[in-house]
Amino acid sequence: APGGASELATPPVANFKYYWDKVPPVYDSSTRHPRYSNQDWLANLATLPQSKMLRRVGFHVACNTVMATVVVMAFNKFPAFAMGCKGFSPTAHSMAAGALSLLLVFRTNSAYDRFWEGRKLWGKLVNMTRELA
Repeated sequence: APGGASELATPPVANFKYYWDKVPPVYDSSTRHPRYSNQDWLANLATLPQSKMLRRVGFHVACNTVMATVVVMAFNKFPAFAMGCKGFSPTAHSMAAGALSLLLVFRTNSAYDRFWEGRKLWGKLVNMTRELA
């Protein structure tokens, strides 16, 4: 039947490496880093112990994981603890989520304003330098 699912063609796979190699670096001194691929997950997993970010946040992630595990174990092991938690209302979490979302929006806007102010000052500096030359 015309227009059936069997006639739908699969989209072609994008070959970004071809285009990536054609684009020159922004600065001559900058080195070209290869793009990540979804095929590189094993290599990325192997380099995880050398990750600077993991070293920074690893302890906090481990502590949160241990705390969550303790809460789940207490919830499953002690029925009285589970029954005591059933009376809690999710309203406090909903209100906190709303407040945190507004805080995040205000922080993002202020960061963007600082960035834009810095960009304007940099542009002014470049223009003044051009006028001196």
